[in-house]
Order: sequence, then structure tokens, then C-alpha cells
Amino acid sequence: MADEKVKLPRSSFDELCKVISAYGHLVAPAGAIEVSKAAALTRVTVSANNRFLLGIGVIEGGQKKQATSRGANLAKAIEHQMPDEQRRYWREIVSGSDFLSRLVTAVRIRKGMDEETLKSHIAYSAGEPNKGFVMTGAKAVIDLLRAAELIREEDGKLTAVEVLSMPVTETEGKTAPGVTTEKQSVLALPGGSLTGNSLKTVPIATPTPGVHLTINVQVQCDAGELGDLGTRLRKVIDDFNTMEPPPHNGDPQQGGM
Repeated sequence: MADEKVKLPRSSFDELCKVISAYGHLVAPAGAIEVSKAAALTRVTVSANNRFLLGIGVIEGGQKKQATSRGANLAKAIEHQMPDEQRRYWREIVSGSDFLSRLVTAVRIRKGMDEETLKSHIAYSAGEPNKGFVMTGAKAVIDLLRAAELIREEDGKLTAVEVLSMPVTETEGKTAPGVTTEKQSVLALPGGSLTGNSLKTVPIATPTPGVHLTINVQVQCDAGELGDLGTRLRKVIDDFNTMEPPPHNGDPQQGGM
């Protein structure tokens, strides 16, 4: 695959978040002047950051732009100051961007970098010169990866955070013989969420006779969050097991015309 070139931001991470939040408020594609008014920033600042936001999939469009679905979710989390949701949506954006993902991989391979070295690496990877405004953008990218909690500072170095990815697949066996359906879903845990492909099967009692439900769980969390993970998973299982069965329509015991 050819290297993905992304134009770096031209502002601090805080200003970048203001631009994203402004796009989240708009109900239709808008030009830089309209976005700048919503963000309380200059038109030049908005325009200078649009290429980066386009490159990582936060906004889309041509002369007039709007937030993508991921961008809109992130904008809402930023506006309401919800750090857990911000982390979740930033991680989704990083995972969808080859450029950002490779930066995390570079930090991991090198077993950490100091901030100045990482800023230079970001500018080099983007094919941009080592200049002041570029370094401001590189610092914003570092802060983005920090907000996603994919890197953190340890002993004066930025190191990659090991994240366990956490997909869930539900398979339902219907009462009709040989008829099954599969669907991808998000399983909400108290204080977190599970998403993705299967890793571990968790048996759960079915609330309706004749329906078989299997949920495969992968866990996405930092090492510090593992302590109460078993309790949280058990609560999910208990909640499923205590569900009231839905009313059964079309009782086969009743007669018909």
C-alpha cells in the first residue's frame, strides 16, 4: 500500500476540537466562514485544519463540508465534555486512519519516544517540513493520540498503550429448524462497551423458549481497568438471565379458521 499522506493540523488540539464541535452543530454542509462563526475562530484557522479533518475521516465534502457520522459522534462527546466517549470515538478514528495507526505502531516498535522526536517523526511521515506551524500540528496529533489513550507518558517518554480489542457477535437460533441469523452488535457494560469480532463465548440463559443466544466477547480496556472486569461481565450476564420474556403472540394452542 502506498503511504497515506495527511496534511497536519495548523492549530493546537484545543482549537482542533473547537472546529470539530462546530461541524457537529451544523445541520447541512457549510463553508469555512459559517464554521468559523460557530467555532468562534477565524476562517483561516478553520480552512487550515479542514484538510487534516478530511484526511482522518472526521468531515467530508467539497467546497462545503459537514461532519461524518464518526465526526458527529465525536463532536457531541467533545461538546458535552464526556472523556470516555471522546476516547472511544478518537480510537475509532485512529483505527480507520492508516496514518494515525502507523504513528502508534512506530511508538510501540521503538518502545517509546520523547515528544520532540515523535513530533519530528509525525512531520516526516506526513511529508511536511520541520517548521514551527508544522510542529504545532504535530503536537496536536500527539494530543489526539493521548485523548484516545493510545499513548501515554512514562519516565519522560511517550509509550504506546496496549489495548485489547473487544468485538461482540450475537447468534440467534430461531424456532424454525435450520433457520439462523447472525448480527454484529455493541454490548454495553457498566462503565464501558464491547465491540468487534468474537474471542470468548459467554453462555446466557435465553428469555424466550426456543431461542438460543450466544454472545462472543472480546475485551477492549487498559491494564488498569482489568481489576473489575469480571464483575462487570457477570453483571451483564445476570441482567440477561433476569430479563422478562416478551409476550408470546399467535399461541399455537389456540384454534384458527
